[in-house]
Amino acid sequence: MLTGTLEFQFADTSRLMKTFYWKPHAPLSSHIERVWGWESDAPAATAMPLVLPGTGADVFIHYRDPFRVDDAAGAVRETPAAHLICARRKTIELRTVNPIGFIAIRFRAGGLYRFTDVPPDALADNILPVDELWGADGRALADAVWAARTWDQRLNAVTRFLAGRLESHRPDEMVERAVRHIYYDCATISIAALARRLGVGQRQLERRMRSVTGQSPVEIRTASRFQKVMRHMLLNPADDFLAAILSFGFYDQAHFARTCKVFDLPPPRRTLAMAQRMTHFYNPPSSAPVSL
Repeated sequence: MLTGTLEFQFADTSRLMKTFYWKPHAPLSSHIERVWGWESDAPAATAMPLVLPGTGADVFIHYRDPFRVDDAAGAVRETPAAHLICARRKTIELRTVNPIGFIAIRFRAGGLYRFTDVPPDALADNILPVDELWGADGRALADAVWAARTWDQRLNAVTRFLAGRLESHRPDEMVERAVRHIYYDCATISIAALARRLGVGQRQLERRMRSVTGQSPVEIRTASRFQKVMRHMLLNPADDFLAAILSFGFYDQAHFARTCKVFDLPPPRRTLAMAQRMTHFYNPPSSAPVSL
């Protein structure tokens, strides 16, 4: 059994909505931020969040109603019951769902390539069924989750699958180090200085990072800054917005506004207000951890 930390959270006193979070230990923890789930028996449909552009990705396996999204023609359609969401330059708006029941895998920045052979360009800004992501193995994983009756059973199926996929893919350790440096030091990092530190030229660094992540070093830095500003403000809505923008590496509000425009989003405060009106995935667990 893989080791990690399991936390449960009840989102309301009637316990109609509950979530769990499992944070893995090494070696999965370098690539997987968490395995998590959300279940609700609330009588009314729950408003789902905006999936904002960023650096990570999530695989969702629904054992109740799947998400609903707008297609290119503006019609509402259901997502596949098991699918990847990988938002890079576009925002994906998930529609209301009732009842909710899913388990999800949240991949860290640059972590997804260790688990799939699908080229990163085919994953970006896409909702991809797991059978296209993992073939027959993906269908078998979804079947195992659908057959399970408890979160422990679902978690065991997912962690066994992830461990097997990780073992079958060779790492690009230089790219992994580069992504970690950019993500965690996005406010101040220089891409030129990073390339020198890693002993490669900037063009080589960009080429290898694009082949693994589908993003250039500058794109990962920009997405990390944007993601961290939004996460901070969603978790700390009373904080000063401009101070958050400056603390994560943007020069001023105009700089942040240009990033919103690149991501085809409204001006900054409208983007924040739009995200704050919805349930979001940044709610941290509140219960004490239980070791597995």
